[in-house]
Amino acid sequence: MARFSDAAKIATQFGTKDAGEAIKGSTEEVVLNWVNNISIEMQKILMKTSTSRRNRLAQSLFPQVLQGSKPQSIKVGIVTTENYYDYVDKGVQKSPKGRGGSENQSKNKAPRSPYKFKNVGASEAMIESIKSWTADANASADDAERIAYFVKRKGLTPKNYIKGSITKQSKAQLSEDLSSTLGRVIKVQLVNFNK
Repeated sequence: MARFSDAAKIATQFGTKDAGEAIKGSTEEVVLNWVNNISIEMQKILMKTSTSRRNRLAQSLFPQVLQGSKPQSIKVGIVTTENYYDYVDKGVQKSPKGRGGSENQSKNKAPRSPYKFKNVGASEAMIESIKSWTADANASADDAERIAYFVKRKGLTPKNYIKGSITKQSKAQLSEDLSSTLGRVIKVQLVNFNK
């Protein structure tokens, strides 16, 4: 279930000492449960498409409740500790140039991604990151430089775990649950605040 930051403030705001109890039966609980289910779906998609037994990104996703901007309100979102989450979701286009400056003839794995590798040379940070990944993927750390070259040469395939986890059915379920809780018809519209 979710981790509660500012839990004491939220609980006090709702007149109790227990944040979980404070939102029980409320719209906040409905939304928090929905976000929790979406984060589980994201984890499933990432694990299904992962080459690693232990997918760090999938393990780092969790719903979080924050103090809202208005009295009697909270914000709920999905948080990760990994800063590369968007690259995994949208993929990365291949480098336009190969070794020696020649044109890269490889097939592009992410032609519509907003991200693009500039060249096939791998930084030390990228090689170290791949060495860390090889431990989880049962690969040899000696291959890190070669793997980095091929990643940049071909690009990264998008996993689409964010859009893939938010389906028409999940939005309809949220709308139905909120309508039931509030006694009103609710239309759900999701907004990406990271753009």
